[in-house]
Order: sequence, then C-alpha cells, then structure tokens
Amino acid sequence: MGKTIMIEGDINMNQICRLSLCEQDLYGSKAYVLGRLFGDFNVPKGCALSTEFYSAFMKENGFTYSFDDYNGKNEEIQEFITASNFSKIQIKDILKTLTSCGLNKENQTYVVRSSATCEDLQKNSMAGILESFINLQNIDEVLTSIKECYKSLFSERALSYYEMNDYDLSKIKMSVIIQEYIEGQFSGVIFTTDTKNYDTNSTYINYVQGKCSDFVDSNTQSYFIKMDKSTMKITDTNQPKEGECHLPDEITKQLLLTAVEIEKKLGYPADIEWTYDGKDIYILQARPITTMKFERFTYEATEDDKKYRWFLAEQYPIYPLLEDFYRMSFTHRKEGIYRTGYGSQNAVIKQLNGYMYIGTGGMQNERELREAAIARLKLLADRNLGIFQDELLPKILIMKTQMDNFMEKELTDYEVADFLSTALNYSNFIDSAHWESVLGEEYIEEFHHYLEKLDIDINTEQLYNLIYCKTIKNKEREMLLNISDFFKEHIECTRILHSSDYPLIVYERLKYSENWIELEKLIGEYIKLYGMQNAGPKNNPANNLREKPYYIIDKIKSSMQQDGNLYYSTISMIQMKKEEEKSRILQLIPENKKSEFLEKLCLAEKTFASIDNHHYYCEDSSWGYLKMAISFAGSRLVELATLSNADDIYYLKFDEIFKSLQNEITSVDISGRKEKYMKQEKMIPPQPLFTVHDTEEKEPSTAPSTGTEVQMVAEDSKIILKGLSSLNRTVKGKILIGHCIPKQIEEECILVVRNGHGNDLFPVVGKVTGLIVSGGSPFDHMGIITREMNIPAIYYVSNAFEVLKTGDTVILNGEEGTISVI
Repeated sequence: MGKTIMIEGDINMNQICRLSLCEQDLYGSKAYVLGRLFGDFNVPKGCALSTEFYSAFMKENGFTYSFDDYNGKNEEIQEFITASNFSKIQIKDILKTLTSCGLNKENQTYVVRSSATCEDLQKNSMAGILESFINLQNIDEVLTSIKECYKSLFSERALSYYEMNDYDLSKIKMSVIIQEYIEGQFSGVIFTTDTKNYDTNSTYINYVQGKCSDFVDSNTQSYFIKMDKSTMKITDTNQPKEGECHLPDEITKQLLLTAVEIEKKLGYPADIEWTYDGKDIYILQARPITTMKFERFTYEATEDDKKYRWFLAEQYPIYPLLEDFYRMSFTHRKEGIYRTGYGSQNAVIKQLNGYMYIGTGGMQNERELREAAIARLKLLADRNLGIFQDELLPKILIMKTQMDNFMEKELTDYEVADFLSTALNYSNFIDSAHWESVLGEEYIEEFHHYLEKLDIDINTEQLYNLIYCKTIKNKEREMLLNISDFFKEHIECTRILHSSDYPLIVYERLKYSENWIELEKLIGEYIKLYGMQNAGPKNNPANNLREKPYYIIDKIKSSMQQDGNLYYSTISMIQMKKEEEKSRILQLIPENKKSEFLEKLCLAEKTFASIDNHHYYCEDSSWGYLKMAISFAGSRLVELATLSNADDIYYLKFDEIFKSLQNEITSVDISGRKEKYMKQEKMIPPQPLFTVHDTEEKEPSTAPSTGTEVQMVAEDSKIILKGLSSLNRTVKGKILIGHCIPKQIEEECILVVRNGHGNDLFPVVGKVTGLIVSGGSPFDHMGIITREMNIPAIYYVSNAFEVLKTGDTVILNGEEGTISVI
C-alpha cells in the first residue's frame, strides 16, 4: 500500500507543514521533537520543509550526482545547489504555510534550521555539523538559507562525520525548519542530567548574555548553574552573584521546571537549547543526550583479584567477537611473558557486563625465568642466530604468504574459514613471541660489550653506524618519498592534497585529476606491500589501507614535509661510515679474531634489522590481517543468509563463525545480542573495579562544592590546575598549546585552547587525547563532540595559558577535574 498524502488547504503536507504536524520520517528528529513540544511549551511558531521537498528541489534542478560522487565532488555539488532555484510552486507553498503560521508579517524576522535525517539521533547528535541561520530579515534571505542548509549536507565536516560513523549515504536527506526569530536577553543550553557522573537528579543550566548561538559556538563568556531537581537548590555555579550577567533566580527555577517537564514529555534525558526574551522562555530545540548512562553495577573482589591493579580497558562494552579475541590474545601473550620473565608486563583480564578490565601485577620467579630466557637466546647467538630474524620470522612469512594468497582470489566457504584460522594463528603466534623478540634486541648491548673486551673504543653513534642495515621500514619510507615526489612534480595533485583536512575527501578528489592513473599505480604498489598495517584513527578492530586506502593521504602529507634528498644522503653517509668503522676495527683486532668479529657483526646487524621488522610484521600488521579475514567471513555469512549485515559478525564468537561457514549453524539470535549490547552501553562500569575500604570512618563534608573553581596549588612537586570536567576519564600526554584548534596536528597530544567549535575539532580528533579549555563549556557543541568521541575535556581553566607550555607532560584527571604537570 502506498504512502498517504495529506493535504492542508492545497498544500501537500508530505512536503511542507506546520511544526506541530511534523512526522519523524519525513521531517527529521529535530522538527519532529519541536512538533511534540509545540503547544505544551513556548516553541517559536513556524513550519518545516520535508525531505520530499528537498528531493523535489534537487530533482527539478537536474541533480544527477551518485552517492559515489559525494566525497570527490562535494564542492561541485554545493555550487550546483547555490545555482539552483526553487520552483514557483515551492515558493508559493512556503509563503502560504508561513502565512498560516502567522509568519508573513511586515518586519518579520526568521530562523532557518537544519533537520536532517542523520542528526539529533539517540546515538549520534551531529551537534553543530549542519547549518542554521538566525535573524533573517526577509523571504529572500530565508530561501538562500534553506539552500545553505542543503549545502551543509555536503560539507567536508559532514561527509567526514558520515564516514566516521558508517552512515549510509543513500539515506541522508535534509528537512529544514523555518521559525520566527526570538531576540534573547539570556540564552543557552540545559542538560537535564549530569552527563559526567550520570546523576539523573542533577540538571545543568548553561547560559550567555544574548543569543543562543553565542553559547553553542563558544563565542562569548558562558556561565553554568548546577541544580538539584528534588530540592530545586543550586549545588554549584560559576555565575556572578549579581550584575547584568546574573541570571535572575525566578528564571533559573522556571528553566529547571521546564527542563524536568520536557524530559518527562520526551521520555529521555535531553539537551535543550533555550532563550529568554525578557518575558518568556522559548525552547529552540531538544535532542537526546547521546552519552548518557543509567545503570550502575558493582563487583565484589576475590582474594585473587587483589593481587592485581585493575583498570577499565575501554569506556564502552566490547563486542562478543572482540572479547573472544582478547581472551586468546592475553592467554598467548602471557605464555610469552612467562617464557621471558617480563613480570612488569604480566596481566589478566576480566569481563563484566560487556566491559573489559585489565589487571596488572608481577610474577613469581621473575629473575629465574629471565635468566633461563637469556640462556636460550645465548645458545642461539653462539650459533650466530637471532631469535626474530632466524627463528620467528620464517614462520611469520609462511603464514603471511598464505594470507596474501587468500586475499588475491575468490574463496570457498572452507577457504574463508582457513583464512580466518590462519589470521588467528598469526595473531596468537605474534602475541606469544613478542617478548622474546624484545629480549633478543638486547644482543646489541652484548655486542657492544664484546667490542669493549677487544679493547675497541667505540661510542654510541659509531656502534649505530657499524650495525646499521636497511630494513623493510626503510623501503616503506622510500616508497612514500617517491609518492611525495610525484606530488611535488604535479602542482594540481599537490593543490588537491592540501584542499581538505579529511583524507577520504582528498582521495576521492584525486580520482578526478588527470594524473590519477599514474598516481593510483604508485599508491597501489605501496598498498600491496604495506596495506595491512594499521591506519587511520585508533580503534578496535584497526583499519588498514587494503580496506580504506584513503588513509594513505595522511602518510603522504607527512612524507611531503620530509626532505628526501637529506634522507638519501644521510643513508649514504651512514653506509659509508659503516664500512669505515668496519675496516677500522678489522685493522685493530688480531687476525685470529676477525672471523669471529664478522660473525658477531652479522648477528648484530640482524638484531638491528629485527627492531624495524618486528614492528612491521607484528605490531603493525597482525590486526590488519585478522580484520580482513573477519570482513571476508562476514560477507560470506551474509551470502549464506546467516547474517543480514556483514558487521553483525562482531556479535558472534569465533567458534560460531567456523561452524556457520561449515553449515553446522544456520542462524544466530543477533537481534537478542544487539539488544543486550545496547543495554550494556547504558551501564556505568565501576572505576576502579573495586574499592579497598579504609578502617577509619571519615566525617562527610558539608561544604559547598568548589570543584569548578579555577585554582593552582603545589602538591608533591606537581602543579595542579582545576576546572569543570566533562567525562570521568583520565589520560596522560604531552601538552600542545593551540589558543584556537590547529588545522593539523602531527602527534597525539592534550590540546589547550581558549575556546572552539566542534566543527574545528573533527579534522584533528584522531590526534587529540584530551582537551583543556580556558573558556567554553562542557555543554557547547565541542563539549558534546568530545564526549561522543570519548575524549576527556576540562573547561574553565582560566590560567592554563600562564601555567602550561607545549611539551609539558600532564595527567588530565576527568574524574577530579584536575590537570597535574609532572
């Protein structure tokens, strides 16, 4: 049965209607929620244009771009929208609907807001990604702003967001809201619950003087008021006690009551934008708080648990398949740790309600185990054999060759199972062998002692030159330099490379360049050799270039900053000095020692090479192969109708995958596991895992909270800054002073800025592990984005720029709201 077309007057309501009548599927969540609130609350009157109106506009103007064009031709698409026009009928329908809403009067001012199908959802808000426009003076400005909203669907930051969150581009469409503009004396955002401590009885009211966009865009000084819902009392605030910036007490209470009623009406904790015009409070929009958790759980520790120091591995529950993998990984890694006596690396894991905890602790007989491992390596060294190059690498190469062959052909069900089995064996073998490889690198120091016993005077640089040899990572660097030389020779390619901060967009734009065929060949040669390495943002399972080749763009940009001539001349100089050093030593030692020296030098060279090679084959590539094998298996299980979506494979265990590929299992309750996982996402895992109770009772404090007062105190030789935290998470890292958010960041950092917008954070979000903000608010757009990306941020740290400097190592404690300079 077809969709019913509703008519109001002679207006097709499937294309345009008053806010109070908006349906979610046609008008997006933002318009739908405002429609639900309309009548019960002061929502500025207005209407909305549906996704069908958007589709008709694009079709009537001759839109022919496919979804594959969106990233590479986004600027061209935006130019198309700018040049397009609304039909006379569309303009007539807009004017008629505005008139029916009482919004076509003389001197009427308007607001135009996006309400796309992909924003304001339960899991992703897209806060600030798509456009809105305020204080529009006439219908022409309204029409222009509608097109600007349409264009924002194709902005670089929006396209990057779709890619980051695996959005289906075919389902992304735009609805637009048109409302009267309310000039606010005070405006801001209310979070109906405490998103840091997940306290549903606390509400945060955040505000600025003036319009709401000044708050969400972090353009001016903002203030917050934390209130208890049950007592309606203020429990924390940074607002001035009096003066023009003080929000009147009666308005504060009215805002709290309104927030509580909206939360009750919607049925979930809400992020509410509001404004107060001197007479009334208006609700501008309301969306779900995407990062909210509700159910706390506790754990009673056993005596065995108390042997370890426990920490939460991830802030989110892990999928069943990854839980399975981690258990195997830790089992094999522990085998290697016990073979080598690396007690400091000993760890166990525990899974509680989907959350993974890691316990670290020492081991018994550590010294004896280490000595036994060293003795085994010495036996190998006596035969001029290195543990990695001669014992482990040959086995690794056999498995790697098998997996490379699997990826080059069409596979049967049994071959897919073999690929997955080999990838698991590869990963398990590497976990088991890792610490032996690390221990084997100590032979370089042993070789140094050997030379000293021969009375050879040699410093660190000379030793490095002597044992230097080119590795697989050298070849990678040279291939990247070769690609960067290609860019330097082709100006248009270089222009495209720097045309965007988003790798996918740059990569897709390059496909339309006249030099793409030649460039694709160079990139393909690199990916064939190095495509299984981890690439892109850190996550589990890790991305790789075989699946997402556009992540090579960041590597190319980095390589472009290097001096290729300097690299090659340095390598030549090292190789020349190597031969000089080798000749010098051969002249100094007795004839009967020369053969022994050359054999030990050969082993030292192999050990030197193993450092890079171990890094490439093990740390960089093991996840890549396993990820590819899992992807192959997921696609095959969709073909077998065991799964409806390939990514659902992460809700299975490995034995279930193998049985499914062998037709021993034909169906699995994926929907039940998804439902369980969604419940786990809303749980609050204990941090720490358990508490060791003090025997001494402590008097509870009755003093008001001062956690948000900006202070600097000396404590155990550490400088501590305090502010308002947005996330209970602690990270350690190097400071980067940014003032504003930099367009490019080379290394991971804890970024210090005065304020900023979430849009500016997206290009560098993979490099920002923590955020320190002298102004802003945890509830502005940037605050929402950092919480969704699991990045701890501390706001209102007013003296951050006076105390911190680039390069400082700090601990950012999100639970306490402190920054400790080490």
